[in-house]
Amino acid sequence: MNLNWVRFGVLFPAVCFFGQAPFLRADIFEIRGGGTISGTLLNDPKSPVFKIRTNDGVEIEIPSGKLKQPVPVSPEIEAVYKKMAGKEDTPELHRALALELKNGPLIYAHRERVVELEPTDANWAALGGHAANKQTGEWEKRDVLEKRKGLVLSQSNTWDTPQSQAILKNKSAEKLAGAEMAKLFNQHLKNLDSKTPKLNAAAAEFFSLLGDSEAFYQKYQLNHRLAIKVISDLLLPKPDAPQAASPAFLMDLLIKMPEYLTYSVFVEIAMESPNSQLQQQALELLNRTELSREYAFMRFWSELLNANTKDKSYIQKIDRAGGNLQGFADKRAIPILIDRLLSKVTTTVKIQGSQTFNRDGSGGGMSTGGEKKVENFYQHQSILSALAGVAEGESYNYDQQAWRLWYARKYAKTNMDLRRDE
Repeated sequence: MNLNWVRFGVLFPAVCFFGQAPFLRADIFEIRGGGTISGTLLNDPKSPVFKIRTNDGVEIEIPSGKLKQPVPVSPEIEAVYKKMAGKEDTPELHRALALELKNGPLIYAHRERVVELEPTDANWAALGGHAANKQTGEWEKRDVLEKRKGLVLSQSNTWDTPQSQAILKNKSAEKLAGAEMAKLFNQHLKNLDSKTPKLNAAAAEFFSLLGDSEAFYQKYQLNHRLAIKVISDLLLPKPDAPQAASPAFLMDLLIKMPEYLTYSVFVEIAMESPNSQLQQQALELLNRTELSREYAFMRFWSELLNANTKDKSYIQKIDRAGGNLQGFADKRAIPILIDRLLSKVTTTVKIQGSQTFNRDGSGGGMSTGGEKKVENFYQHQSILSALAGVAEGESYNYDQQAWRLWYARKYAKTNMDLRRDE
């Protein structure tokens, strides 16, 4: 390993270090930006230039501003070196020192000395912070190797791509901006009914500018689309949460926003809101343009496709999605509508106990009864209505097999040539 004389003189006392006690009383000077110098300060600590005699006897001068405050060698470290004084400078000695010392820079220094005396792969690995270059086989600093690959060190002290870090940074900034928007939104929402004219006017201006992205950003330094998440949370509050604002007022705000940004909120309202009037309004807004209709169809179709029978609200979600899909469905939805016509429902039925008698009429015994599971099929009326809407007048009620045969006859493509060769 190539070491410059400063690092060698600073971090590693030479063989004579272990044999001469005066050098044990040294100070450790930490260089700003990385590295340390170990030695004795020869002039006033308040001087703008430090004169330091390193452990190998070399005197150097360095501006005090480039060094942090001197750290005196603790009695514990001094005791360790006294115990080792006079011993031969070997890898085993420096390994022992690295294990016994508690000072980070000194531990690393002794591990470096082990590598210098015995540069094996095991010693390089024990040094830490280094890795073998797969191309050359030489050990190099890990940060050099990773930077050579174009990677950067993340806040979690792991190496990552600049693109990935930029995405994480953007998400973090977006989260902070979202929190700021929620704070402003709720604050102005309260001030709408304020008796203070200034607060009332500021609130009115805030909500009036939500539909103008440029004006809103110039005023509040926030992207107006962040308000959509806040409005969605207010329109779909958690169970038992108080209604913070009029749904009609919030829906009017959404209508003023760019249409394509609000599609997902209207779908969530249509699927989750207990307010039937609000649900109907959301469906009407989704039916405004060809783009919004296609978005709504794909989302409701996906709800049916991905419905999980293990979900406790499975039946209700199927019914809701089927009802929502009625105004948007086309023949692409037929297969999944047929599959979702019926849902298997398992119920537990209690069996009552019974009295048994002997042949002579005397009492026999009493059975305790029990429970048994019964399977039935739940018929989804909303799914049948959606299916009938795209079936061009065909109707097979809840007969899934009949529906599948009809679909095969209607839409299956056959490429077979049934003519016989003569």
